[in-house]
Amino acid sequence: MQPYFLMLQADADDRFITEETMAAASLDVSLKFLNAFDELSSFIAIHGMPCLFLVNEQNGKYSALEILKALKQNPDHALVPSVVLSEKMMSDYIQNCYAAEAASVIVKPSSLQQTHQKIHCFFQYWLQVAELNLQTNAIV
Repeated sequence: MQPYFLMLQADADDRFITEETMAAASLDVSLKFLNAFDELSSFIAIHGMPCLFLVNEQNGKYSALEILKALKQNPDHALVPSVVLSEKMMSDYIQNCYAAEAASVIVKPSSLQQTHQKIHCFFQYWLQVAELNLQTNAIV
């Protein structure tokens, strides 16, 4: 299976903007989307373990902190980096995300141009700078 990133609780706008930015930048990574966190185990059974979790704070049944805690308590998911996408700039919230073992917290920009730039930089970092465990894609 090809390594991929998994965005949890992605709303339609986030999905469209992210896919559009990735296509324009010709980024060589697969991005999959899962709206129902409750379906994560069955999704991974089909697609294998992602190289990175992107957790959207604003859309879904669970908060990003609840998802982070659940991911980090599961030994199969704990070693996969988890990044929170949020509109909250409050230092307490950001600190709580890091305390819940987020690898990074990204505050969504207010303009479309800044959003495209931040998405591009995000993928450049995780694909060219960071060392991801590309072997996590095994089916568990």
